[in-house]
Amino acid sequence: MRLKSFCEILGSILNFAGGAVLTYEALIVKDKIYSEENVREIQESFRARGLENQVTYKGRPVSKLQEIMAEASLYRAKLGAILMTVGFLLDIAGKLPCDF
Repeated sequence: MRLKSFCEILGSILNFAGGAVLTYEALIVKDKIYSEENVREIQESFRARGLENQVTYKGRPVSKLQEIMAEASLYRAKLGAILMTVGFLLDIAGKLPCDF
């Protein structure tokens, strides 16, 4: 298989993978909103008891749970964008008129 064909195929695969990651992120928006409401309730509960900085999740205080959730969402968005960008670049490289 020529390198040109390989670039086109790999580009299409990466475009699909990036699109799948971004689609997944879009489909879980409702669940994330529901989860953020629960996080606020948990934070208020801990705050009322004076425990907000004593209870931790992954080494971070419970008061930072919204940031932890946002970081996960940002990671998936970046991953999807990077996959699609590399896919488009490979797809373009496969369509260049030069022979490689």
